Amino acid sequence: MGEPGVQRFSTSAAPADGRLAYWNALACEIYNNLVIDADAERAFFAEMVRAELGELSLMSAHSAAAQVSRRSDPQRNARGLGMLDLHFQLTGRSLNAQSGREAVLEAGDFTLCDASRPYQVRFTEANHMLCIKVPMASLAHRLGDVDALICKPVSGSNGAGAMLSSFLSSLWPQIDLARDASWGETVSEVILDLLTLAYRPLGEGPGAGAGRLQSMAKARGFIDQHICDPDLGVAAIAAAVGVSPRYVQMLFAAERTTPSAFIQDRRLRLAAERLRRPDAPCITEVAMAVGFNDLTHFGRAFRKRYGVTPRDYRDGARNGRTQPAVEVSVDASGV
Repeated sequence: MGEPGVQRFSTSAAPADGRLAYWNALACEIYNNLVIDADAERAFFAEMVRAELGELSLMSAHSAAAQVSRRSDPQRNARGLGMLDLHFQLTGRSLNAQSGREAVLEAGDFTLCDASRPYQVRFTEANHMLCIKVPMASLAHRLGDVDALICKPVSGSNGAGAMLSSFLSSLWPQIDLARDASWGETVSEVILDLLTLAYRPLGEGPGAGAGRLQSMAKARGFIDQHICDPDLGVAAIAAAVGVSPRYVQMLFAAERTTPSAFIQDRRLRLAAERLRRPDAPCITEVAMAVGFNDLTHFGRAFRKRYGVTPRDYRDGARNGRTQPAVEVSVDASGV
């Protein structure tokens, strides 16, 4: 172990014929879905340094030629902990493969892999790679559909890619100088901003808008399925869609509304549909059934939306008086 916040591991203390087994056991303990294979087991060596920087986790791996395979992690998926692995090649060369895509990295280049799905990284020679764990939601709210960016290589020799490459190359030798949490948080924000600049050109093709539309469709579908849950909110929507709460806000802002306003409008439409039925129950039952837990708020919101109180709206329907048209596209099966 090294300084506080920095962990160091090495195969140097293990016997030559047991180094690979030791390294696999260590990888399994730290990253429970990693497997390392090497052709020359007795010649295998590896060193690892880990550090936390704000919401990011950094890992430097220096090793002999090997293949690293990440297996799927259903438990992580179930917990909703979507993570991306940013692979930055410090020295040497690597072949990264995931979901039918391949990215060859030379020194200074980088790519993204989805840590929740299988991928392989092949090192044909001794190398040094920096792996940065990035919460998927943190990048999704900046770039939208991050899946379109998986295993797309970015050159570290020009443009925004060179800016991130230069920053990471100079950062790692200084990692032991980190003194407090605010330093790490600031550095993590810089990395995310530079990563956004580097990948934005790759995400601005025809698929970028489609990714946002797909996220919005998922958000709407989740809202419709859970509209009767009084605790339905941005956090639950974000977790279901696999993006950050901020990105959910941005999705609805693009349609000139907010998640809470959208949810309330859906609930009011559903309540109005219920009140128009000949067998409509009492006002309180309708309000509670569609997700309102405050009857006064429901009454005010309904009157503002339809110009009459819920009771007058229901009585008007029963007496055959014309009511405002109601368009209901909500899954009301649970009401």
